[in-house]
Amino acid sequence: MDDTLSPPVDAEAVVKSLPSLPLEIIYHIIKLSLPLVRFNTFRERYELLRTFSLVSKSWTSLAQAELWRHICVDSRDALVALHAAIAGSEASLAATRRVGLSIRLSNVASCWTIRDLQTLLGKLQSVQEAWVCNRDLQGPSAAVFGPSAFASHLKRLHLDVLVLKPKSTADVFPSLVELSISDPVDVDAAVTFLKHTTFPSLESLSFVYWPGLDSSEELKPINEVLRTLGPALKRFAFTISADSSCNLVHLDWDRFFSLRSLVFEVPPARDTSSILRKIPTKLETLRLRAGEGADEPSELLDALLEWPPALSALKALMVFRLGAVEEETLERSCAQRGVSVAYQAAGQTYFNSWEDLALLP
Repeated sequence: MDDTLSPPVDAEAVVKSLPSLPLEIIYHIIKLSLPLVRFNTFRERYELLRTFSLVSKSWTSLAQAELWRHICVDSRDALVALHAAIAGSEASLAATRRVGLSIRLSNVASCWTIRDLQTLLGKLQSVQEAWVCNRDLQGPSAAVFGPSAFASHLKRLHLDVLVLKPKSTADVFPSLVELSISDPVDVDAAVTFLKHTTFPSLESLSFVYWPGLDSSEELKPINEVLRTLGPALKRFAFTISADSSCNLVHLDWDRFFSLRSLVFEVPPARDTSSILRKIPTKLETLRLRAGEGADEPSELLDALLEWPPALSALKALMVFRLGAVEEETLERSCAQRGVSVAYQAAGQTYFNSWEDLALLP
């Protein structure tokens, strides 16, 4: 055996000898290495992208492009810094012109205002997705947002705890495809906003953590909205806030002529069956969340195993944990029909659940 040491290796020469990867491959490596875009993952995403930018010039340009693709502002100091970055660098200004920009205004101690959003969207002309959160918004001094605050080129808009105020004249969101309204401060104002605004391209509508609406009279204004928007919707979600109840059987389910994906809080079994029988289309995905007074697992299982026409083309089902026996029965029945089954994660934070409901099918 030869115990002599090998000559030292020139690390720089080794790096130079490595074949360069196509930019498309590098871009996919970067994207697959990043966590999902969420309010609570932006710090991790930033640190990873900063590391990637040190590899080479090719990696730097791709990492910076991804950094500007999703922007999260979580303080007024961060907002000032963002404005300064846009104004002070041609490269930053060019990055903000990329197609498909996403901006998030996270929760701050002092609420975001109409001027904050208008100014930001005015400078970021390529923003197609906006998330606005005002968790601390309270009382009569709360900021009031109307359609004029949002850019007309937005395709996806997600609003959490905002007072929405329509203008006296009709407004149009010509490009909006997805809209979610979570935990509205004033339900009547939110519904009026929807009734007085035109959404010619809307395909997805989510009501997340709304207060309890038990009677058909309380749901009447929402039904007026659904009569207009329902026929074109491909995705609809309706969940209620904690310690509330809502009798969703009173919704006009027969208005959903294009529906493919549905998320709703589980009412009593007889109502679950009634809702599914009313839907005139064939769903591809169905997610059921456990609400107040939800069925016993066996009762919900019976409702699902009726397999009404709306579930005849189902591809994916997500439910809350049912119990070992019920889950085995459900999985066996779904397997026979080629339906995948998943179970709702427990212990989600408010924001994770809100984003999950707004984003996932």
